[in-house]
Amino acid sequence: GKLLAGYRPQLPALFIVSQVDLREGTGEGIEVQVERAPGAKCERCWKYTTDVGQSPRWPTICAPCVEAVEEIQRGG
Repeated sequence: GKLLAGYRPQLPALFIVSQVDLREGTGEGIEVQVERAPGAKCERCWKYTTDVGQSPRWPTICAPCVEAVEEIQRGG
């Protein structure tokens, strides 16, 4: 658990999933449970997140994609 916790921000990309939730178990080894992620699918990155639509200007994409698109528009 502690080894994976150190890589928490990178785990979704490593596992090619939208979200990863780590929990301490009571048994030995690692147990994996796969469920549909909450939220809506971002039209830009295809991840399921709960922040899709929070930007009135970009209602179909997630917050990180909003930042990326706005940076691209600024010429960054």
